[in-house]
Amino acid sequence: MASPDVLDRSQRLLSAHSITALHLHGARADFLQKASHDLTTHSDSALSLDPTNPALVGADLKMQTDFFGKLKFKFVEQQTKENFLKKITAPDPPLVQPEDNASLEEQNREEKGELKRAKVDLESRSEEMERLVEDICKEHDEYESEIAQVTSLVDEIRAMQLEIAKLRATHPPEERLTPSAASSILDAQIIDLQTLSDTLERQATSQTAAKRALASSARELDGLGAERAAAERLGEEARRARGEVEEGVGEVNRWLDAAREAYQASLGIQDISTPSTSTLHIAFSPPSTTSSSGDKPCTLVLTLNPASWRLLSGSLVNAPPGVDVSDAVERAKVNDDAVRLIQEVFWRLRGGGGWA
Repeated sequence: MASPDVLDRSQRLLSAHSITALHLHGARADFLQKASHDLTTHSDSALSLDPTNPALVGADLKMQTDFFGKLKFKFVEQQTKENFLKKITAPDPPLVQPEDNASLEEQNREEKGELKRAKVDLESRSEEMERLVEDICKEHDEYESEIAQVTSLVDEIRAMQLEIAKLRATHPPEERLTPSAASSILDAQIIDLQTLSDTLERQATSQTAAKRALASSARELDGLGAERAAAERLGEEARRARGEVEEGVGEVNRWLDAAREAYQASLGIQDISTPSTSTLHIAFSPPSTTSSSGDKPCTLVLTLNPASWRLLSGSLVNAPPGVDVSDAVERAKVNDDAVRLIQEVFWRLRGGGGWA
């Protein structure tokens, strides 16, 4: 942070710059004063219309040069005439020798050389002046830019000092972070920033791979368009075939249900139930010719092995008097023939005196 002395010196320099006038401004005022004084006697000068316009100086200078050239010619002409008249009207005219002409020519050459050197020096001085003017203008612009930058920096420093003073007043010293704590927080933030950068890089890599996979899948999908159309046609044909098969299966199921009912009726089976996974109850109905309201159906209870489905036991519940199926159950257990047992029970109930 800049010290108050530096800021005060900068402020004084800026103030001095704002109240100090450049020599160029004084030269401009002198030029305007001289131009207004000289132009009062030259009303035909272009600068008389606008003395502050530098673009008119060239035209005015050319006009003045032409004027002085004409004036010089007139002066030389008049002076030559005057000398000629004096010499021819004098009582003792001077005799002009060739040496005099040579001396005058030599003097004329020397004066012309001096004039040429003066013109060259004037041109070099003019070029040097133009170069200096451009350099001074450039330096002046840089100076003004630096002054504006310094002014802005001074204002920012003043604002920062005011903001720091407010922060110090708002946050007492005991609530401020120590340099070590601030350094630790900065290190943690740097680590978090690096972690986020790594995560972002990994996500960018994953996104690139996903885009490639998506492009590959899109190409495969385009290639599978024909196969999909063929599969849809096959699916439609399969649905029609399945409808036909389901219709045929329905017919077969109805035929099997009718056959099962007829088989149960032929064996006198009234009902078949499974109270458990290993128990089968088969209820035999009394014959219609001998049954009365008091007759109850007798039930053949079969117990099977859940693992092998072999017949384990069998009994006839509510058996009619004189009907015993224990020997048939033993043979069925030995032969593992539950179907034969059901048929034999039916025969005994019908022909063995059960329901005679």
